[in-house]
Amino acid sequence: MMLMTSAIPAVLASDVRFSVALVSIATFGYTGASPTCSRSRRTCTPRTLWVDLGLASMGSGFGGMLFSLATGWVVSRFSYTPVFIGFGLLPLVACAILLFVTCSNLTQRGNSAS
Repeated sequence: MMLMTSAIPAVLASDVRFSVALVSIATFGYTGASPTCSRSRRTCTPRTLWVDLGLASMGSGFGGMLFSLATGWVVSRFSYTPVFIGFGLLPLVACAILLFVTCSNLTQRGNSAS
């Protein structure tokens, strides 16, 4: 998850090569975190595998549409700086939400087992 935060200094870098390297690191982080998040979510939900994959695919499609629209709106009115900062901070927010949901779900399971 921490690799994805390299999008923040990428937009602030003065050297183009360094900026491209940081964007590459952030992209590598996104690619690595995608299957990890989908599998960890599977441990939190009691649904079947196909329902979980269907919901994940639908959420990915809608999320892609909304983020493309939001990114275009922000870039056309401001610049790329808030977009890269947002893309750098968003994984940290997602990780916090995932940990909150996972920990609360595991706590509920532990209380119901005893």
